[in-house]
Amino acid sequence: MIIRQKSRYVRIGASEILDFSDKGLLDAFLGVLRVEMGGVEYVRANPRIVDCGNTGIVIRVNRGFEDELVLAVSFIKNVAGKRVGFYTFGVSGSIKNLKEKPVKLP
Repeated sequence: MIIRQKSRYVRIGASEILDFSDKGLLDAFLGVLRVEMGGVEYVRANPRIVDCGNTGIVIRVNRGFEDELVLAVSFIKNVAGKRVGFYTFGVSGSIKNLKEKPVKLP
């Protein structure tokens, strides 16, 4: 019997306009995220980028690890040599509900 992992989706925005369609930038972001979360927590959380645009990205993470992801993202200050801050728009169990939430800028 195969057990399906339940996931949460986290919508993250950046303080600067970044081209998240660039694979090099996404790889750099995931590398910095791995350092901030720690190797073991990163593997257990299993973050995967689901959707990206100019304003932000949507990351799928195993349920129960969304708080660790949000905390780690808030500590990221540099990605690929660019000084940038990240913040969270919301956390949801489905992508549809996450995209329908209005964006509240800090």
